[in-house]
Amino acid sequence: MMIRYILLIAIFFSFFACSEDEFKKYDTGHYLFFTTKNGVDTAKFSFTHFPLEEEHAVRFEINLIGDPLESDIEYAVRVVDSLTTAGQDQYKISTSIFRANQTKDTLVITCVKTEDLENDVTLVLALEANDYFQPGLFGKRQVKITFNNVFSQPLWWKGKIQTLYLGTFSKKKFQEFVKCTGVSDLTDVEMSVVRMLALKFKAYVEENDIIDVNDVTGKEFPMVVPAC
Repeated sequence: MMIRYILLIAIFFSFFACSEDEFKKYDTGHYLFFTTKNGVDTAKFSFTHFPLEEEHAVRFEINLIGDPLESDIEYAVRVVDSLTTAGQDQYKISTSIFRANQTKDTLVITCVKTEDLENDVTLVLALEANDYFQPGLFGKRQVKITFNNVFSQPLWWKGKIQTLYLGTFSKKKFQEFVKCTGVSDLTDVEMSVVRMLALKFKAYVEENDIIDVNDVTGKEFPMVVPAC
């Protein structure tokens, strides 16, 4: 029995020592990783959802393991060529600077609308080592952006936004909504603001007798905005 307890204690301290070694690996330097929930952090959009933009910025949060920096320091990001189909004229990577006294920062990627975006293109980026930083947690070192210029229903046009405020989606309704409000993205917008915009849009539709068009059949009918 005593031998069993001795073995259990030895295993415990061995495990603790291994965990401590892993911690020290991070504790002795600076490591960066992307905020992700399930594997690679991804973003997907269509330029048709942002009709007023020729370029669209996508932001990814980056985390620091290690002591806060005393000054702004550049980190390294590379394009993963084997996984990327976007052309070099279709994206711009911001200067990759991690700011002093921060535990989180943001990498900004600017996607560019070109004439040849009839199909999805993909951009995959990875953190890599430089003189000051190392890639951090495995599985959180890459981000992926997929984009096109093909019209589709925006991801935010659903739930309460659809049932209570804007009604059934159509390409014509979306275009008129943007024309009226100057807003093309309601992602994370407070419902009170959504309601205000929807009421403005409803008044615009009624004042101008806007006709809607079914995207499948092409049938025309009065545009309905349920906001109240």
